[in-house]
Amino acid sequence: MSGTSFSVGMYNILGRTLSPCRWYSWARHFLPDGAMAPEDYLIRDDTLAGEYLKWNGAEGRLQLLVDTIDTMNVDVLGCVEVDSTQFIDAVQRKCCSGRFHKEYLQRPNGREDGCCLFFNSELFTCKQRDELVYPDGSERVALCVQLCHNETEQCIWFVVTHLHWAGPDYHDIELESLKRWWQKTNKADPTSQLVVLGDLNAGPSTTTVNFFTNTLQLKSAFQDTTTDPTNGSNTVTAIQPLAFYKSPDNKWVIQDGRIHHIDWIFFSGGLAVGDVCKLPTRQYLKTQPKEFWCGEEEEWELDPCTLCDRADLQWRPDVLVGEHRLGIPNQLHGSDHLPVACVLELRPGP
Repeated sequence: MSGTSFSVGMYNILGRTLSPCRWYSWARHFLPDGAMAPEDYLIRDDTLAGEYLKWNGAEGRLQLLVDTIDTMNVDVLGCVEVDSTQFIDAVQRKCCSGRFHKEYLQRPNGREDGCCLFFNSELFTCKQRDELVYPDGSERVALCVQLCHNETEQCIWFVVTHLHWAGPDYHDIELESLKRWWQKTNKADPTSQLVVLGDLNAGPSTTTVNFFTNTLQLKSAFQDTTTDPTNGSNTVTAIQPLAFYKSPDNKWVIQDGRIHHIDWIFFSGGLAVGDVCKLPTRQYLKTQPKEFWCGEEEEWELDPCTLCDRADLQWRPDVLVGEHRLGIPNQLHGSDHLPVACVLELRPGP
């Protein structure tokens, strides 16, 4: 990369305390011992349903997440659902040749997770930070950090955020807060650029994504690729299969599967994308499922009748013998999200 180029990434790591086993029954590799029978795909022992997916050790998610970030080899990384000092320490110790500095913002009112920004201290210096707590009662936040590019002395605001899981219909207040912050910040310092790294819980062509591209006049890191002219609508960043679990009040719950593009990188006009985000497409998932396959090495061969004593099967769809059930985390991916990354270039001034 040139002296005016730098790489950025965004990763929802699936926080340690945000991965109860009942929500991730397909993630067999990380389930506690005895949680499932080999022929089953539901948590068999209700006492294990409230435990979390394995985190530490050779069979835990922590090392897999850190290895993924190390492989990404980016200069600036935004992470959400960060609820472990172990994770932060491990990323700073192993990744970016030990040059990562970090800024962290925890969600309020006892929430255990938050947003974190890691940055290469050889390329950037932290100038200041702002903190937004969205006033919608969701206790969600935006971490806003102004970094100075050491070689060019250009300042860039990096915003790391995680919008409400319920989707675009719930984002109005959160987006209005971001708009007011940027209007005030940009008025005070119109030369600073803006990069947004976020799990928006919203896909292409939604009002949420349109807010960033139209209202804030930002560009998407997916926008300039000829292989994806629809701005990411065919690409995938989050993969969960259809799943069933028993709630704490002992009721069976159906959890819809999802294959969505909901993680984004946006940037302002003083920057250009040098290398676009590359992600698997829906078609790739259909033709090359192994990397995103739930379960073990063999295909799932489940006869739904074996579960008759545990639930009313009338409201549950059939699980076909040998059917691939796509979803992460698994042995290759430590989160239910895929990281996104690209290269940005500072445009020359007038």
